[in-house]
Amino acid sequence: MKRLFLFVLVAILLSALPLCASADEKGKRLVDKGDLLSESEENAVLARLDSLSEKYDYDIVVYTVESLGKKPARFYAAEAFHYGKYGMGENGESGVILLVSISDREWYIEFFGERRLTEGTALSEYFVDQLSRGDYYGAFDSFASAVEDELEFPLGTLIIISLIVGFVIAFIATGIMKNKLKSVAMQMNAREYVREDSFSLTHSRDLYLYSTVTRVARPKNTSSGGSRGGGGSRGGGGRF
Repeated sequence: MKRLFLFVLVAILLSALPLCASADEKGKRLVDKGDLLSESEENAVLARLDSLSEKYDYDIVVYTVESLGKKPARFYAAEAFHYGKYGMGENGESGVILLVSISDREWYIEFFGERRLTEGTALSEYFVDQLSRGDYYGAFDSFASAVEDELEFPLGTLIIISLIVGFVIAFIATGIMKNKLKSVAMQMNAREYVREDSFSLTHSRDLYLYSTVTRVARPKNTSSGGSRGGGGSRGGGGRF
């Protein structure tokens, strides 16, 4: 009976150890369970993530694991974010997490809160090549830079700026073309634009040749509910 009691007690203590270790990681914006960074690299990435998160009131998290097991990356990322008690902003929910599984060679980005950034697959262009080369420090630093660019210049702002610049360029171009036409006086009759004796019409008729009918199938509603953070931001992932 005593042996059984000791066995159960040891089992409980051993099962509690990982929970204690995980509890220490709560709120830490860099969790390197995949052991991808050296101590100095980890300190540098963590300092950058902390600095940017505080500056923009938006949690920026990097979370690495050895394996995802049988759990989809998007669910793993969401659980890691919520269990880690991440989230800033007015509602304490805004943030983004980059999950990297080294044995699965898979990454996933998920957004949370009302603050919308670009799609996760677009952000990946900044760091996937570095992940593939094994430059994990460079990849995480590039990820931080990508998020900083998005927070500094949101997509909506960039669209407005692009529209304004396009309007100014179009206005200048049309003004130049208009000035070139000032030497031509407006005529009330179209005949004035035809060179004399250059065209003679002797006979005309209308002929019906053929008709073309184009049928376009009505698109089916094939949309599915993908992974979305608390504010409906668009996450995404892939392999490296």
